[in-house]
Amino acid sequence: MHPTTEYIHYLIAVKLAGQATDAELQQLDELLKTNDAAKQQWKNAVEGISTEDIENRFNKIDEWNWKDINEIQPKSHRRKIAWSVLLAAAVISAVVVSISIFKAPSPPQKTGISQATTSRNIQLQLSNGQVYTLTGDSTSEQLDVGVLQNSAKTLTYKIDNATGNEAVLTAMNSLRVPVGQDYKIVLSDGSKIWLNSQTEIKFPFKFQKSSREIFINGEAYLEVAKDAARPFLVHAANSTIRVLGTSFNVNTYDSAVTRVALVEGSVRLVTQSAETNITPGYEAVYKNQKVSIAKFDEDIALAWKSGRLYFENATIQEISGVLPRWFGVEVQFDSPALMTETFTGVVNRKMPITVFLDKLTKITGAKYYFDKKGVLHIK
Repeated sequence: MHPTTEYIHYLIAVKLAGQATDAELQQLDELLKTNDAAKQQWKNAVEGISTEDIENRFNKIDEWNWKDINEIQPKSHRRKIAWSVLLAAAVISAVVVSISIFKAPSPPQKTGISQATTSRNIQLQLSNGQVYTLTGDSTSEQLDVGVLQNSAKTLTYKIDNATGNEAVLTAMNSLRVPVGQDYKIVLSDGSKIWLNSQTEIKFPFKFQKSSREIFINGEAYLEVAKDAARPFLVHAANSTIRVLGTSFNVNTYDSAVTRVALVEGSVRLVTQSAETNITPGYEAVYKNQKVSIAKFDEDIALAWKSGRLYFENATIQEISGVLPRWFGVEVQFDSPALMTETFTGVVNRKMPITVFLDKLTKITGAKYYFDKKGVLHIK
């Protein structure tokens, strides 16, 4: 498991304030044994905060917004977060930042587009094998064929057709979004694509004259620019989606299933067995060589773009398939019978995973814990 800095701050804060649950105490204990970042933050928190510093910072704190934590829990089950927790978390965050600044006097390096070193980052692999990490502040990278621009979690590029090699321009590049993140790319024709976590898209810097083709593995929302002369083709593991100009969501997390939910325009789902036209407001599901059509709720289907997933009578087994993608945690069932228990509610990727797990426990009665390797056990 790879917890975020904010989540580590949260665990330290609730422990210092005496508000941590048993599961949170256990998870922090494991992190302090195995995670260097957590060890350093704990050291900074308990050794680097003077009484005077705490008092000064407390006086500057007006409000800490925990609305998102409470709004996904029923009022009768909401966990009360004491004011002392909020103060402790704010102090820890401020002190850790202060210590980091004083220990790093040199100017920060550009991280917007840099040589990739870890698969935990959003990565762009060019057709020649060169890999870049897309993270941090806005910056650009000059390539032989043009300029890449990474800004506000969005990749754009401007290609120099005069000097660019045609074979290189039309070759496929790969953009990979890891667990717990999302990203956006604007293609050369102006089409916009939002990528969910654990999703890969293959695309060329320049489309062919007769068609526009990309490959998607995972989940993405597309707003395709209109071009009647060049159909837009989205290739999935077992099907192809043909469009001219439209907005739709495609989900291929399960390689044996393709889901296409159409928001506006028209698309055609092409499979080995048939071609199916989809109309706005409907979702086509291709599974076991058959296509089924049903209405879908746009607000629910596209909620992942804002970091939320809604479940209605979903089994815990179905939900467990989302947790690795969104939180980077492996899930194991100690009690197989729980896999068929159902749950209705929200998973918020911006909140600690324990917020969702605590709610799951109260609704279904299932218990959970993290082992020494960070594996989430549900029993």
